[in-house]
Amino acid sequence: MTTGKITLPHKCPKFGQIANNETELRDKFGFRTMTTKNGDKSVRNQSWCKKCR
Repeated sequence: MTTGKITLPHKCPKFGQIANNETELRDKFGFRTMTTKNGDKSVRNQSWCKKCR
């Protein structure tokens, strides 16, 4: 099962860059896939923008 939490608009805590839609979020921040202890996967947006990482 794959679940996730994507929040918009999303703001980078360091530079303040903002993504207002899914395309901007993918381009400016990216996504990460996390696996829980029981093997479930969840997709979330990265918290910091690509420039900060």
